[in-house]
Amino acid sequence: PSLPPSLRRRGGGGARRMAARAGGSGPPAPGSGSGPPASAADASAEGQTQPQPQPWDADDLRRMAEEEAAAAAEALGGTWRQFFEDDPQELYEYTERAYLQHEEVLEQIIAMSEQEAEDLDVAQLIGALPAPVSSDVVGMGTWRLAGSADPSIQLLVSRLEGSWRELLRPDLNLYPPSEWKAQGWDWCDSMDPHRELDGFAYSDVPDPAPGAEGYPRLYLENRVYCSRVFRKLHLEVGVRQDGLQVLHAVLYPRYAYDLPILAMDLVVTPAGRVSLAIVDACPVSPDLSLPPHYAATMAELQALFLTDPGNQRRIPEWGAAIFSPLCVCMTPGDGQELAGFIKYAVALHRAHLMLSHLLTPVDGDGGKGVPAAAAAASSAKAEQLLAGHRRFVEKQLENDKTARVLAAAFGGKKPETRMG
Repeated sequence: PSLPPSLRRRGGGGARRMAARAGGSGPPAPGSGSGPPASAADASAEGQTQPQPQPWDADDLRRMAEEEAAAAAEALGGTWRQFFEDDPQELYEYTERAYLQHEEVLEQIIAMSEQEAEDLDVAQLIGALPAPVSSDVVGMGTWRLAGSADPSIQLLVSRLEGSWRELLRPDLNLYPPSEWKAQGWDWCDSMDPHRELDGFAYSDVPDPAPGAEGYPRLYLENRVYCSRVFRKLHLEVGVRQDGLQVLHAVLYPRYAYDLPILAMDLVVTPAGRVSLAIVDACPVSPDLSLPPHYAATMAELQALFLTDPGNQRRIPEWGAAIFSPLCVCMTPGDGQELAGFIKYAVALHRAHLMLSHLLTPVDGDGGKGVPAAAAAASSAKAEQLLAGHRRFVEKQLENDKTARVLAAAFGGKKPETRMG
Protein backbone atom coordinates (compact mmCIF):
# COMPACT_ATOMS: atom_id res chain seq x y z
CA PRO A 1 0.00 0.00 0.00
CA SER A 2 1.05 3.59 -0.50
CA LEU A 3 2.77 5.34 2.33
CA PRO A 4 0.13 6.68 4.76
CA PRO A 5 -0.07 10.42 5.39
CA SER A 6 1.30 9.83 8.88
CA LEU A 7 4.66 8.99 7.33
CA ARG A 8 5.14 12.41 5.79
CA ARG A 9 8.00 14.45 7.13
CA ARG A 10 7.32 15.83 10.56
CA GLY A 11 8.82 18.98 11.99
CA GLY A 12 9.58 19.99 15.53
CA GLY A 13 9.54 16.44 16.95
CA GLY A 14 11.47 15.17 19.92
CA ALA A 15 11.00 15.12 23.66
CA ARG A 16 10.30 18.13 25.86
CA ARG A 17 13.25 19.91 27.35
CA MET A 18 14.41 19.11 30.86
CA ALA A 19 12.69 21.05 33.65
CA ALA A 20 14.79 23.50 35.66
CA ARG A 21 16.64 21.78 38.45
CA ALA A 22 14.97 22.39 41.82
CA GLY A 23 16.82 23.67 44.88
CA GLY A 24 17.04 22.01 48.30
CA SER A 25 13.96 21.12 50.32
CA GLY A 26 14.51 22.91 53.66
CA PRO A 27 11.92 23.82 56.33
CA PRO A 28 9.04 26.21 55.54
CA ALA A 29 10.10 29.79 54.87
CA PRO A 30 9.29 32.46 57.45
CA GLY A 31 5.85 33.97 57.02
CA SER A 32 4.56 30.99 55.11
CA GLY A 33 1.79 30.42 57.65
CA SER A 34 3.10 27.02 58.71
CA GLY A 35 4.31 26.58 62.33
CA PRO A 36 5.15 29.17 64.98
CA PRO A 37 6.92 32.39 64.04
CA ALA A 38 10.68 31.93 63.76
CA SER A 39 13.08 34.05 65.75
CA ALA A 40 15.83 36.10 64.15
CA ALA A 41 18.37 33.59 65.47
CA ASP A 42 16.48 30.69 63.92
CA ALA A 43 16.31 32.51 60.60
CA SER A 44 20.02 33.22 60.76
CA ALA A 45 20.78 29.56 61.50
CA GLU A 46 18.60 28.45 58.62
CA GLY A 47 20.39 30.79 56.29
CA GLN A 48 23.69 29.25 57.31
CA THR A 49 22.66 25.57 57.05
CA GLN A 50 20.19 25.49 54.11
CA PRO A 51 21.98 24.36 50.91
CA GLN A 52 22.02 26.99 48.21
CA PRO A 53 21.21 26.10 44.57
CA GLN A 54 24.40 25.79 42.55
CA PRO A 55 24.70 26.97 38.94
CA TRP A 56 24.79 24.26 36.27
CA ASP A 57 28.26 23.36 35.12
CA ALA A 58 29.31 21.94 31.75
CA ASP A 59 28.81 18.35 32.91
CA ASP A 60 25.25 19.13 34.04
CA LEU A 61 24.40 20.67 30.70
CA ARG A 62 26.00 17.82 28.79
CA ARG A 63 24.10 15.25 30.84
CA MET A 64 20.82 17.10 30.32
CA ALA A 65 21.44 17.23 26.56
CA GLU A 66 22.17 13.49 26.49
CA GLU A 67 19.04 12.70 28.50
CA GLU A 68 16.93 14.84 26.21
CA ALA A 69 18.45 13.17 23.14
CA ALA A 70 17.73 9.73 24.60
CA ALA A 71 14.13 10.69 25.33
CA ALA A 72 13.74 12.06 21.80
CA ALA A 73 15.16 8.84 20.31
CA GLU A 74 12.76 6.76 22.38
CA ALA A 75 9.81 8.86 21.22
CA LEU A 76 10.99 8.58 17.61
CA GLY A 77 11.26 4.81 17.89
CA GLY A 78 7.78 4.55 19.36
CA THR A 79 6.29 6.57 16.50
CA TRP A 80 8.18 4.54 13.90
CA ARG A 81 7.12 1.17 15.28
CA GLN A 82 3.46 2.20 15.24
CA PHE A 83 3.58 1.84 11.46
CA PHE A 84 4.14 -1.92 11.56
CA GLU A 85 4.27 -3.41 15.07
CA ASP A 86 0.65 -4.62 14.92
CA ASP A 87 1.24 -6.40 11.61
CA PRO A 88 4.95 -6.84 10.82
CA GLN A 89 4.11 -9.50 8.21
CA GLU A 90 2.83 -6.67 6.01
CA LEU A 91 6.41 -5.42 5.62
CA TYR A 92 6.96 -8.32 3.24
CA GLU A 93 3.44 -9.32 2.20
CA TYR A 94 2.54 -5.82 0.97
CA THR A 95 2.69 -6.87 -2.69
CA GLU A 96 0.52 -9.96 -2.27
CA ARG A 97 -2.00 -7.96 -0.27
CA ALA A 98 -2.08 -5.25 -2.94
CA TYR A 99 -2.99 -7.88 -5.51
CA LEU A 100 -5.86 -9.07 -3.32
CA GLN A 101 -7.11 -5.56 -2.53
CA HIS A 102 -7.21 -4.53 -6.19
CA GLU A 103 -8.51 -7.73 -7.78
CA GLU A 104 -11.25 -5.89 -9.66
CA VAL A 105 -8.85 -3.48 -11.39
CA LEU A 106 -6.48 -6.31 -12.23
CA GLU A 107 -9.28 -8.43 -13.67
CA GLN A 108 -10.37 -5.53 -15.88
CA ILE A 109 -6.83 -5.15 -17.21
CA ILE A 110 -6.44 -8.88 -17.80
CA ALA A 111 -9.80 -8.97 -19.60
CA MET A 112 -8.77 -6.23 -22.06
CA SER A 113 -8.59 -7.19 -25.67
CA GLU A 114 -5.30 -6.79 -27.49
CA GLN A 115 -6.68 -3.76 -29.33
CA GLU A 116 -7.88 -2.12 -26.10
CA ALA A 117 -4.47 -2.64 -24.55
CA GLU A 118 -2.77 -1.10 -27.59
CA ASP A 119 -5.08 1.92 -27.51
CA LEU A 120 -4.33 2.51 -23.84
CA ASP A 121 -1.10 4.34 -23.08
CA VAL A 122 1.38 2.14 -21.21
CA ALA A 123 1.85 4.82 -18.54
CA GLN A 124 -1.91 4.90 -18.00
CA LEU A 125 -2.01 1.14 -17.72
CA ILE A 126 0.78 1.01 -15.15
CA GLY A 127 -0.67 4.04 -13.35
CA ALA A 128 -3.94 2.20 -12.85
CA LEU A 129 -2.14 -0.39 -10.75
CA PRO A 130 -1.21 0.04 -7.08
CA ALA A 131 2.49 0.84 -6.68
CA PRO A 132 3.55 -2.57 -5.29
CA VAL A 133 1.78 -4.40 -8.11
CA SER A 134 3.21 -2.20 -10.86
CA SER A 135 6.72 -2.73 -9.44
CA ASP A 136 6.13 -6.47 -9.40
CA VAL A 137 4.86 -6.43 -12.98
CA VAL A 138 7.80 -4.35 -14.22
CA GLY A 139 10.35 -6.43 -12.30
CA MET A 140 13.87 -5.50 -13.42
CA GLY A 141 12.22 -3.65 -16.31
CA THR A 142 14.81 -1.88 -18.41
CA TRP A 143 17.84 -3.45 -16.74
CA ARG A 144 20.04 -4.96 -19.44
CA LEU A 145 20.69 -7.96 -17.19
CA ALA A 146 16.99 -8.58 -16.53
CA GLY A 147 16.97 -11.77 -18.57
CA SER A 148 20.24 -13.10 -17.17
CA ALA A 149 19.91 -12.53 -13.42
CA ASP A 150 19.04 -15.33 -11.02
CA PRO A 151 15.36 -15.27 -9.87
CA SER A 152 16.37 -14.45 -6.29
CA ILE A 153 18.33 -11.42 -7.51
CA GLN A 154 15.47 -10.35 -9.77
CA LEU A 155 13.02 -10.50 -6.86
CA LEU A 156 15.25 -8.45 -4.55
CA VAL A 157 15.97 -5.82 -7.20
CA SER A 158 12.26 -5.48 -7.95
CA ARG A 159 11.33 -5.12 -4.28
CA LEU A 160 14.15 -2.72 -3.38
CA GLU A 161 13.90 -0.41 -6.38
CA GLY A 162 10.11 -0.55 -6.30
CA SER A 163 10.04 0.44 -2.63
CA TRP A 164 12.26 3.45 -3.37
CA ARG A 165 9.78 4.65 -5.98
CA GLU A 166 6.83 4.00 -3.70
CA LEU A 167 8.04 5.16 -0.29
CA LEU A 168 10.52 7.92 -1.16
CA ARG A 169 8.37 9.95 -3.51
CA PRO A 170 8.15 12.79 -4.31
CA ASP A 171 11.82 13.56 -3.60
CA LEU A 172 13.43 10.49 -5.21
CA ASN A 173 15.85 11.49 -7.96
CA LEU A 174 18.48 9.89 -10.13
CA TYR A 175 21.99 10.38 -8.80
CA PRO A 176 23.75 13.22 -10.69
CA PRO A 177 24.99 11.69 -13.98
CA SER A 178 28.23 13.68 -13.79
CA GLU A 179 29.09 11.76 -10.63
CA TRP A 180 28.20 8.34 -11.98
CA LYS A 181 27.35 7.74 -15.61
CA ALA A 182 30.09 10.07 -16.83
CA GLN A 183 32.57 7.72 -15.16
CA GLY A 184 31.11 4.73 -16.95
CA TRP A 185 29.79 2.96 -13.87
CA ASP A 186 26.23 2.55 -15.14
CA TRP A 187 27.32 -0.34 -17.36
CA CYS A 188 30.65 -2.16 -17.23
CA ASP A 189 31.77 -4.89 -19.63
CA SER A 190 35.10 -6.61 -19.12
CA MET A 191 35.40 -7.01 -22.91
CA ASP A 192 35.15 -3.23 -23.30
CA PRO A 193 36.68 -1.80 -20.09
CA HIS A 194 37.29 1.64 -21.60
CA ARG A 195 33.84 1.87 -23.24
CA GLU A 196 35.33 2.22 -26.69
CA LEU A 197 32.09 0.78 -28.07
CA ASP A 198 30.00 3.19 -25.99
CA GLY A 199 28.58 0.44 -23.82
CA PHE A 200 27.31 -1.74 -26.68
CA ALA A 201 30.08 -4.34 -26.65
CA TYR A 202 27.60 -6.82 -25.17
CA SER A 203 25.83 -6.92 -28.55
CA ASP A 204 28.83 -6.35 -30.86
CA VAL A 205 31.53 -8.50 -29.24
CA PRO A 206 30.87 -12.24 -28.85
CA ASP A 207 31.59 -14.02 -25.58
CA PRO A 208 35.07 -15.57 -25.43
CA ALA A 209 35.31 -19.35 -25.42
CA PRO A 210 36.35 -21.07 -22.17
CA GLY A 211 40.11 -20.84 -21.86
CA ALA A 212 40.36 -17.97 -24.35
CA GLU A 213 41.57 -14.50 -23.45
CA GLY A 214 38.87 -12.53 -21.65
CA TYR A 215 37.06 -15.58 -20.26
CA PRO A 216 34.98 -15.40 -18.14
CA ARG A 217 33.35 -12.18 -19.30
CA LEU A 218 31.88 -9.99 -16.55
CA TYR A 219 28.98 -7.56 -16.79
CA LEU A 220 28.21 -5.03 -14.04
CA GLU A 221 25.06 -2.91 -14.15
CA ASN A 222 24.33 -0.15 -11.65
CA ARG A 223 21.37 2.02 -10.71
CA VAL A 224 21.92 4.96 -8.38
CA TYR A 225 19.33 7.29 -6.85
CA CYS A 226 19.23 9.93 -4.13
CA SER A 227 16.59 11.59 -1.95
CA ARG A 228 16.12 14.06 0.89
CA VAL A 229 17.55 11.68 3.49
CA PHE A 230 19.68 9.38 1.31
CA ARG A 231 22.69 10.78 -0.49
CA LYS A 232 23.11 7.56 -2.46
CA LEU A 233 20.82 4.57 -3.04
CA HIS A 234 22.97 2.08 -4.92
CA LEU A 235 21.93 -1.16 -6.63
CA GLU A 236 24.47 -3.25 -8.52
CA VAL A 237 23.99 -6.53 -10.36
CA GLY A 238 26.94 -8.52 -11.65
CA VAL A 239 26.71 -11.49 -14.04
CA ARG A 240 29.80 -13.43 -15.10
CA GLN A 241 29.99 -15.71 -18.11
CA ASP A 242 30.75 -18.79 -16.00
CA GLY A 243 27.55 -18.35 -13.97
CA LEU A 244 28.76 -16.35 -10.97
CA GLN A 245 26.22 -13.64 -10.05
CA VAL A 246 26.20 -10.90 -7.43
CA LEU A 247 23.70 -8.43 -6.02
CA HIS A 248 25.08 -5.49 -4.04
CA ALA A 249 22.83 -2.86 -2.45
CA VAL A 250 23.72 0.01 -0.11
CA LEU A 251 21.57 2.85 1.23
CA TYR A 252 23.86 5.69 2.30
CA PRO A 253 22.12 8.36 4.40
CA ARG A 254 23.23 11.94 4.04
CA TYR A 255 25.89 12.75 6.62
CA ALA A 256 23.52 14.91 8.67
CA TYR A 257 21.03 12.09 9.34
CA ASP A 258 21.53 9.69 12.23
CA LEU A 259 20.54 6.52 10.39
CA PRO A 260 22.44 3.23 9.92
CA ILE A 261 23.85 2.35 6.50
CA LEU A 262 21.66 -0.47 5.23
CA ALA A 263 23.68 -2.92 3.14
CA MET A 264 23.01 -6.30 1.58
CA ASP A 265 24.78 -8.74 -0.73
CA LEU A 266 23.76 -11.95 -2.44
CA VAL A 267 26.25 -14.23 -4.22
CA VAL A 268 25.12 -17.01 -6.57
CA THR A 269 27.68 -19.65 -7.57
CA PRO A 270 28.11 -20.98 -11.13
CA ALA A 271 26.17 -24.04 -9.94
CA GLY A 272 23.16 -21.81 -9.22
CA ARG A 273 23.41 -22.05 -5.42
CA VAL A 274 23.36 -18.99 -3.14
CA SER A 275 26.69 -19.19 -1.31
CA LEU A 276 26.43 -15.91 0.59
CA ALA A 277 23.46 -13.88 1.80
CA ILE A 278 24.19 -10.92 4.02
CA VAL A 279 22.14 -7.97 5.23
CA ASP A 280 22.78 -5.51 8.03
CA ALA A 281 21.99 -2.04 9.28
CA CYS A 282 25.62 -0.99 9.71
CA PRO A 283 25.93 1.42 12.65
CA VAL A 284 27.54 4.81 12.23
CA SER A 285 28.14 5.15 15.98
CA PRO A 286 31.71 4.82 17.33
CA ASP A 287 30.91 1.67 19.32
CA LEU A 288 28.88 -0.01 16.53
CA SER A 289 25.72 0.18 18.62
CA LEU A 290 22.24 0.64 17.19
CA PRO A 291 19.41 2.64 18.80
CA PRO A 292 17.36 0.35 21.07
CA HIS A 293 14.22 0.68 18.94
CA TYR A 294 16.15 -0.26 15.79
CA ALA A 295 17.89 -3.24 17.38
CA ALA A 296 14.59 -4.49 18.81
CA THR A 297 12.95 -4.26 15.38
CA MET A 298 15.77 -6.20 13.72
CA ALA A 299 15.57 -8.95 16.34
CA GLU A 300 11.79 -9.23 16.00
CA LEU A 301 11.89 -9.40 12.20
CA GLN A 302 14.62 -12.05 12.31
CA ALA A 303 12.53 -14.17 14.68
CA LEU A 304 9.52 -13.73 12.39
CA PHE A 305 11.06 -14.44 8.99
CA LEU A 306 14.30 -16.42 9.35
CA THR A 307 13.81 -20.17 9.57
CA ASP A 308 17.10 -20.67 11.44
CA PRO A 309 18.46 -17.41 12.91
CA GLY A 310 21.42 -19.35 14.32
CA ASN A 311 22.69 -20.30 10.86
CA GLN A 312 25.49 -17.74 10.67
CA ARG A 313 28.74 -17.70 8.70
CA ARG A 314 31.95 -16.35 10.14
CA ILE A 315 32.17 -12.64 9.43
CA PRO A 316 35.49 -11.54 7.90
CA GLU A 317 37.72 -9.12 9.77
CA TRP A 318 36.85 -6.18 7.54
CA GLY A 319 33.15 -6.86 8.13
CA ALA A 320 33.50 -7.16 11.90
CA ALA A 321 34.66 -3.54 11.94
CA ILE A 322 31.42 -2.22 10.41
CA PHE A 323 28.64 -4.74 11.01
CA SER A 324 26.23 -4.65 13.93
CA PRO A 325 25.79 -7.53 16.40
CA LEU A 326 22.52 -8.32 14.58
CA CYS A 327 24.09 -8.76 11.14
CA VAL A 328 22.69 -11.72 9.20
CA CYS A 329 25.48 -13.48 7.28
CA MET A 330 24.57 -16.95 6.07
CA THR A 331 24.75 -19.65 3.44
CA PRO A 332 21.14 -20.75 2.95
CA GLY A 333 20.88 -24.50 3.28
CA ASP A 334 17.77 -24.80 1.14
CA GLY A 335 15.09 -22.82 -0.66
CA GLN A 336 13.14 -22.27 2.53
CA GLU A 337 16.10 -20.62 4.25
CA LEU A 338 16.74 -18.46 1.19
CA ALA A 339 13.08 -17.40 1.11
CA GLY A 340 13.27 -16.48 4.80
CA PHE A 341 16.36 -14.36 4.17
CA ILE A 342 14.70 -12.52 1.28
CA LYS A 343 11.59 -11.86 3.36
CA TYR A 344 13.68 -10.49 6.24
CA ALA A 345 15.81 -8.32 3.94
CA VAL A 346 12.76 -6.82 2.22
CA ALA A 347 10.93 -6.24 5.53
CA LEU A 348 13.92 -4.55 7.19
CA HIS A 349 14.45 -2.42 4.08
CA ARG A 350 10.83 -1.19 4.09
CA ALA A 351 10.93 -0.41 7.80
CA HIS A 352 14.21 1.46 7.23
CA LEU A 353 12.63 3.64 4.54
CA MET A 354 9.66 4.39 6.80
CA LEU A 355 11.99 5.54 9.57
CA SER A 356 13.72 7.94 7.18
CA HIS A 357 10.51 9.97 6.87
CA LEU A 358 10.61 10.83 10.57
CA LEU A 359 14.19 12.09 10.71
CA THR A 360 15.44 15.65 10.94
CA PRO A 361 19.08 16.54 10.24
CA VAL A 362 21.68 16.94 12.95
CA ASP A 363 22.83 20.56 12.95
CA GLY A 364 26.60 20.37 13.04
CA ASP A 365 26.88 24.11 13.74
CA GLY A 366 24.41 24.02 16.60
CA GLY A 367 22.24 26.76 15.10
CA LYS A 368 21.50 30.24 16.38
CA GLY A 369 20.34 30.61 19.94
CA VAL A 370 21.34 27.07 20.91
CA PRO A 371 23.08 26.74 24.31
CA ALA A 372 26.80 26.13 24.07
CA ALA A 373 26.61 22.63 25.57
CA ALA A 374 23.84 21.58 23.18
CA ALA A 375 25.72 23.06 20.24
CA ALA A 376 28.86 21.17 21.25
CA ALA A 377 26.90 17.91 21.53
CA SER A 378 25.34 18.49 18.10
CA SER A 379 28.73 19.22 16.56
CA ALA A 380 30.24 16.11 18.14
CA LYS A 381 27.35 14.02 16.83
CA ALA A 382 27.84 15.33 13.30
CA GLU A 383 31.55 14.43 13.47
CA GLN A 384 30.69 10.92 14.69
CA LEU A 385 28.28 10.37 11.80
CA LEU A 386 30.87 11.43 9.24
CA ALA A 387 33.49 9.20 10.86
CA GLY A 388 31.05 6.28 10.73
CA HIS A 389 30.58 6.75 6.98
CA ARG A 390 34.34 6.92 6.42
CA ARG A 391 34.84 3.73 8.41
CA PHE A 392 32.20 1.90 6.37
CA VAL A 393 33.74 2.83 3.01
CA GLU A 394 37.32 2.15 4.10
CA LYS A 395 36.47 -1.31 5.42
CA GLN A 396 34.41 -2.19 2.35
CA LEU A 397 37.50 -1.52 0.26
CA GLU A 398 39.38 -4.13 2.30
CA ASN A 399 37.15 -6.86 0.85
CA ASP A 400 39.85 -8.80 -1.02
CA LYS A 401 37.43 -11.15 -2.79
CA THR A 402 35.60 -8.28 -4.49
CA ALA A 403 38.88 -6.57 -5.35
CA ARG A 404 40.28 -9.74 -6.96
CA VAL A 405 37.17 -10.29 -9.11
CA LEU A 406 37.24 -6.69 -10.33
CA ALA A 407 40.98 -6.73 -10.94
CA ALA A 408 40.76 -9.93 -12.98
CA ALA A 409 37.93 -8.55 -15.10
CA PHE A 410 38.91 -4.91 -15.51
CA GLY A 411 42.67 -4.93 -15.19
CA GLY A 412 42.94 -3.52 -11.68
CA LYS A 413 40.45 -0.71 -12.14
CA LYS A 414 39.95 0.57 -8.63
CA PRO A 415 36.50 0.42 -7.03
CA GLU A 416 36.97 3.49 -4.83
CA THR A 417 34.87 5.74 -7.06
CA ARG A 418 31.98 3.28 -6.89
CA MET A 419 31.80 3.42 -3.10
CA GLY A 420 30.87 6.09 -0.60
